[in-house]
Amino acid sequence: MKKKDFPHSPHTTRNIIWYDGVCNLCHWSVRFVKRHDKKGIFSYKPLQQQGEADPESIVYLRDKIRYDRSDAVLMILKELGGAWRWFYPLIIIPKSWCDGAYDLVARFRYRIFGRREICDAP
Repeated sequence: MKKKDFPHSPHTTRNIIWYDGVCNLCHWSVRFVKRHDKKGIFSYKPLQQQGEADPESIVYLRDKIRYDRSDAVLMILKELGGAWRWFYPLIIIPKSWCDGAYDLVARFRYRIFGRREICDAP
């Protein structure tokens, strides 16, 4: 995915998770995060709203810092707290390995998990 500036209001107190709104895996992942976000710190927006025709990555904006791919997933799990934060130490694994695994799942996500006809914005 090409690096783009994602809109982030300085008045927003919540962190934004940008996701593929037509991907079932992404949809289920957002539902998972919403269910475990006890502090209500996340907001969710489909990448299609940003003009991404074929989004390849999750993007997480936290305090105006952009995380994508495996870094985004690990940061989100860390922010969820509880037992989920114990996944964050995986950040020590070389980024090329983690992103390689992420890219493999992302490449086949529509074939494995299916695709929605319309973007399902929360």
